[in-house]
Amino acid sequence: MATEKTRRESPAENAFTFGPAMLTSGIEMWKAQPTALASYCSEMLSGAEAQMRRQADFLGQLSRCKDVPEALSLQASFAQAFWTESIRQMQKSLLTARQAFVPSTES
Repeated sequence: MATEKTRRESPAENAFTFGPAMLTSGIEMWKAQPTALASYCSEMLSGAEAQMRRQADFLGQLSRCKDVPEALSLQASFAQAFWTESIRQMQKSLLTARQAFVPSTES
């Protein structure tokens, strides 16, 4: 029977040891949360403002349409542009949220 050597982890290697550096980084992360949330909300509200302006412009153009085919064409182009911009804005907002709330691995 072979003898097995047991290895004891030093406190620096133990994942459950909370040292001053870990506590400080945790505190700094919590301090950054209000700023990150404000940044994310600002991004979302800016996107909503832009979409509302586009919708108001669309309604103005729609009110000036002379016939039904023109109105339908305008509505179809608006819907396509709306969804394209919504997806782009969603991707931008998710990237902002990721950068704000997910800790960076770079130090």
